[in-house]
Amino acid sequence: MARIFRLWNPSGFQGVIGSRRRYFEGWYFKLVSEDRGDVLAVIPGVACGEGDTEGATAFVQVIDGRTTRSAFVRYPLEEFCFSRKGFEISVGPNRFSLTGVTLQIDHPELFLEGRVEIDSPAPYPVRFFSPGVMGPFAFVPFMECYHAVVSMNHRLSGGLRLAWRALEETGGPIDLDGGAGYVEKDWGRSFPSSWIWTQSNHFDERRASIMVSVARIPWLGGFFTGFMAILWVEGRFHTFATYTGARLGSIVFTKGQVEIEIIDRRRRLLLRAYRAAHGILLAPVEGRMDRRITESIDATIEVSLRHDGNVVFDGRGEVAGLEVAGDVAELLAGAGLAAGDELRSMTTG
Repeated sequence: MARIFRLWNPSGFQGVIGSRRRYFEGWYFKLVSEDRGDVLAVIPGVACGEGDTEGATAFVQVIDGRTTRSAFVRYPLEEFCFSRKGFEISVGPNRFSLTGVTLQIDHPELFLEGRVEIDSPAPYPVRFFSPGVMGPFAFVPFMECYHAVVSMNHRLSGGLRLAWRALEETGGPIDLDGGAGYVEKDWGRSFPSSWIWTQSNHFDERRASIMVSVARIPWLGGFFTGFMAILWVEGRFHTFATYTGARLGSIVFTKGQVEIEIIDRRRRLLLRAYRAAHGILLAPVEGRMDRRITESIDATIEVSLRHDGNVVFDGRGEVAGLEVAGDVAELLAGAGLAAGDELRSMTTG
């Protein structure tokens, strides 16, 4: 019964601490300075394999867009704490909520400390029959992976000190006053076997954010290619998803670039993402953080939205996150699309 009520608070912790089943849950905080010179992704979470009480762990992952360095910092599971009243978690001395982030990491790979405040978040709407970006799929109890957008866009203030010890840095300051951020999360057993994901909230033309995800979804002994695309423009959400009746018009891969077209009865969303330097993150497989994937957090995307042929939005997003993971040919097959000659060069992770 408690799980049912948690459906309408997707940003909060969805799991059960101490459970012996395969489970992971992680939150993705993106922090970008006002001049876009510093870009960090900080990912707190928990992970546990089947019956793996000794290997169960809490963690904080960090990826630095400036150096492309990354680190996975483990903590005992009992150092993970959460609130059932709202979104508020802690991993060791590190605190995360929709009001801000406090970091105190002193690890052989990196030193990272400071406080970042979050102002004016833009959470995705939660409705009774559609509790978040998963829509009605949120009610399906056997999904491999669930997803939530905690805030599409918000302002940052404060600062951090970061030092990668292999680079013999002294702990340079990162000024986040006037910066912008984004928060999403995932939970379940495993990440999909293949997916494409991209996100940006740095458009010069207008205040806007976008998140697009295309993934292989296991379903009743088979699979299908599911997707969701959320475009937020000056406070308004434009949603395309498997459950809204939209469909994938095309996915085209060329060297260093991926193009995704999504259409419904009256709208057409076109996105082109250009890869940049990338770092390494760990992703969950059957509850354990065993899979290495690559992520760019300084990519560039171009976005176009048309409604009945009229321009709703055209923009170029910078410091974008971009992941292309697994055998993406199966994504095309699941969507009834053909693979091109450049497909292999885009497959990572």
